[in-house]
Amino acid sequence: MKNAKKYNTLEIVDKTNQAGICRQAEIQCVSEEDRTIELSFSSENSEVSRWFGLEKLDHSPGSVRLERINQGGAVLVNHNNDDLVGVIEKAWIDSKDKKGRALVRFSKSIRAQEIFEDVKDRIRPNVSVYYIIHNIKLLEERSDSEDRYLVTDWEPAEISIVSVPADITVGVGRNATEVPPVEKSKNNMKLLNKRESEINMSVKTEKEQTTTAQEKVVVQETERSNKSDSKIISQMGRQYGDMEMALKFIEEGRSSSEFQAALLEKLSQQKQKPLRDVSSADIGLNKREVEQFSFVKAIRSLANPGDPKLRDLAGFEYECSRAASKKLSKTAQGILVPYDVLSRTINSSITGLNPGDTGGHLIGTQHLAGSFIDFLRNRTVVMKMAMVLSGLVGDIDIPKQIKGGNGYWLGEDEDAPESTLEFGQVKMNPKTVGSYIELTRKLLNQATPDIENLARTDIARALATTIDFAAFYGTGINNQPLGITNTTGINVQTFNSTNPGYADIVAMESKIAADNADVNNMSYTLNPLMRGHCKTTQKFPNSTSEVIWETGDTLNGYRTEVTNQIKDGDIVFGNFANLVIGMWGGLDLTVDPYSRSKSGALRIVAFQDVDFALRYAQSFCLARKEENINV
Repeated sequence: MKNAKKYNTLEIVDKTNQAGICRQAEIQCVSEEDRTIELSFSSENSEVSRWFGLEKLDHSPGSVRLERINQGGAVLVNHNNDDLVGVIEKAWIDSKDKKGRALVRFSKSIRAQEIFEDVKDRIRPNVSVYYIIHNIKLLEERSDSEDRYLVTDWEPAEISIVSVPADITVGVGRNATEVPPVEKSKNNMKLLNKRESEINMSVKTEKEQTTTAQEKVVVQETERSNKSDSKIISQMGRQYGDMEMALKFIEEGRSSSEFQAALLEKLSQQKQKPLRDVSSADIGLNKREVEQFSFVKAIRSLANPGDPKLRDLAGFEYECSRAASKKLSKTAQGILVPYDVLSRTINSSITGLNPGDTGGHLIGTQHLAGSFIDFLRNRTVVMKMAMVLSGLVGDIDIPKQIKGGNGYWLGEDEDAPESTLEFGQVKMNPKTVGSYIELTRKLLNQATPDIENLARTDIARALATTIDFAAFYGTGINNQPLGITNTTGINVQTFNSTNPGYADIVAMESKIAADNADVNNMSYTLNPLMRGHCKTTQKFPNSTSEVIWETGDTLNGYRTEVTNQIKDGDIVFGNFANLVIGMWGGLDLTVDPYSRSKSGALRIVAFQDVDFALRYAQSFCLARKEENINV
């Protein structure tokens, strides 16, 4: 570089502004002729204390996104978007010392010339890079100090010339050893946060510095509230394994209640992903391999264990079963159907039923247009309304709000409470449900896609019936999951007559509303006999008013589901989105060829791991005759 003036490079303590995250560095080389400077803007060797713990930036290949700043990235003053003084000519990662470097060029404007002169004269020797975090992972969890995190995917967005460094004890030419180490105590963290706030205030633009005293008080109160929310959000993000979303909410200045709502919404949409960072239940089958997997071939081989030809024809199914068993650390009683097959749409079938059949594809899109899990969901009442998490591996924890937020009043110098929301966890662990269907041997020898479809749907129907009943009446003992009606904390509405009246049905809604748990998507669930009662009973006795059962198949204006899984005389009402149904990966198929051997039928037994959890018990109500309430 011509006429370049060399300066020492020194990474100094980072700071954070409300818009995003910044790191400080110093200018290396200045070229007066080209109006350029070379600088180091980041280092993998530095660990910085953030609100969530100690942060380290990964500088490995592929971890830093440089596309944005290498396409004419901006050079600003004090991160002010309206104070543009130059452009980034080139940015790169030095593989030798694991540092981010950049060559920046100043414009010929009066303002840019002024800043450039200050840089040459070492009046403004410090630079700061603004960057965005895309992915972060926990390196080390510490109980007595700050946890350590590694940012594995980050993106520099702009570089600024700054007038005040984050640590005023660091200056040009000083050695890194002269900087006192940052202590990791909670008190020191509070001092660091206070110091950062003071420094951020000192680098405000002239317009911001003219803020009135009253406006400054509002800003300070907002900063205190944001700091409290940031702490709560980071705690929840770390606890439930989503620090990436937590960081995004903190950077955007959003509240902890907003983060909680977003976290629960994300959970409801991630039907195939557990909350904990566990491996996927998939074994890696592609679309063609998923279509190749045949329930019928597996069943026929299991029914004839001594027939080597049938076992050879089911070789692919056995291979998939072994891979799924290894992935899930689970021993199959028969053949384990991998989660890939259960969760993906299946549009064709392989039968290979005859001894000489090699198992060619029989296209049957019109017959098989969904996944096994879709079949299962469509044949249940409760799974249509509940939140279903499928493809789980290992025990999981579901976030649960124990109580709502509390209001509080603050004096001018008082801090907001550290936590305004109380959260808990609902644990879920797999419990095995078994069900069976019976198919004749002659039926299984029919080489059509319809037989494959029949086997899948009948197995799904048998499982659905068992899961439905347990979701309502599971005892929580003897290897059963705990169902809604046996969960402590749900509301109960009793009635004295054989069946409830309209007032009892409305009272169910009122009890849930009294617990602040009423929402628009609540539903009544009852059996056909109760539906008949509601269709023939007036809402108000001794009057000619309409019957309880309303036009549009609703009760009290709410959606109503009718199923024989509900016991006579019972009505279950509530927000079924608060019922979580967990389904672990893999469906274990086995065959009992002996129980119905005289009739030529096969008993096919399916085992599936399932569990239930209520995130908020008060959002449900059970109506039952008073004398049966403890039955």
